[in-house]
Amino acid sequence: MRIPVVSQDPLIPEMLSNHKVDIVISSGGLTALVGLAESTDVDLEIPIKIVEFTKENSTLKTIYIDKPFVKKKMTPREINQVYYNTAFKSMALKMNKDSELQHSSHNLEYSLWNIDDISILIRCKSDGYYRDSDQKIRTVGIKSKLDYQLDYNYESISFIEQSHWWIYSMIRNKADLMLGRIDVPTNTLNMVERVSAENILPDENRVKSLVKKLHYIFKQLQRQLFQGSYILRHEKGEAYAVVYKSVETAENYSLTSSKLTEIDRETISFVPLVWKGLQAQIRNTFPFRTEQTRGPPQKKSKKKFNVPSEKSKSRSKSKSKSKSKKSNECDDLQYIADHIIKPKIYDLDNMEESSGSSAPDFATLLNNFKK
Repeated sequence: MRIPVVSQDPLIPEMLSNHKVDIVISSGGLTALVGLAESTDVDLEIPIKIVEFTKENSTLKTIYIDKPFVKKKMTPREINQVYYNTAFKSMALKMNKDSELQHSSHNLEYSLWNIDDISILIRCKSDGYYRDSDQKIRTVGIKSKLDYQLDYNYESISFIEQSHWWIYSMIRNKADLMLGRIDVPTNTLNMVERVSAENILPDENRVKSLVKKLHYIFKQLQRQLFQGSYILRHEKGEAYAVVYKSVETAENYSLTSSKLTEIDRETISFVPLVWKGLQAQIRNTFPFRTEQTRGPPQKKSKKKFNVPSEKSKSRSKSKSKSKSKKSNECDDLQYIADHIIKPKIYDLDNMEESSGSSAPDFATLLNNFKK
């Protein structure tokens, strides 16, 4: 049975009757908004539904935020990310097996959160669970990290990835993550590491900033939107988001006319490698020069290896005249033996060639060569 979206979940109205809730949101919609709060370098469309009702002589408003639509364009890295997430989950989880936990019709959890004066009902599902050293059952999330340059080093984790993993862990009672490092060029699983909830996003200032931005987004939706159906759209790189309201006749934007997801082959997704330099050093620069290394660089003596040429041979011959006569004769004879005299067949008894001509006189050849 297919799980309905948050705005059509039949269990939520009963929960709203017992609790005051301002925002009802899915885990996918919350993750998308956290990514938008972290960076404007995202492209998303999120369906929103506003329901107004009267309770105790007062008009209340509940905002339903569903999971975002599928992207219209996806880079090859994003497509690989979707594939390897599914592949790694199939490897790490034991699916369709007898479980120690109580069975339910759907893998869904509901939790109530408060951000200042806004109450939020979050619906999510978990990837799996495991037993820790104390034999306690803990929820775990299965995530994958792609590496394209593993021959040099691991790729660094981006801020958007950190924010996505952080909100995933927080709404699931600080669940741990099983992170699989995927070597994409070789299509292999290189490493699996366990990341605790405290180490996903250790910077408290960033956590406070994300929570403040989420509160601002929810507050603006409360103030500016009324009963009806909307789409929150944000284009990549823009500093603002646009809200479309559904009407009977579409004028300039229609979901039915949208195309299927296209592959964005123009955008190059670059993720820097993990930096191993000094902490105070600017990344991807040369290290600091210490006192011992200050000053002009010293010239190093270089050894030259010359390949002998015809000119160098003639020069060496002229220089060799100052040597003794025996050495000259030995050098000349060796040169004649290597370069001038061709091997022939001789009759050792008569010292004549087999063709009938007399054997060569080495002294004559030497005199002719010197001339």
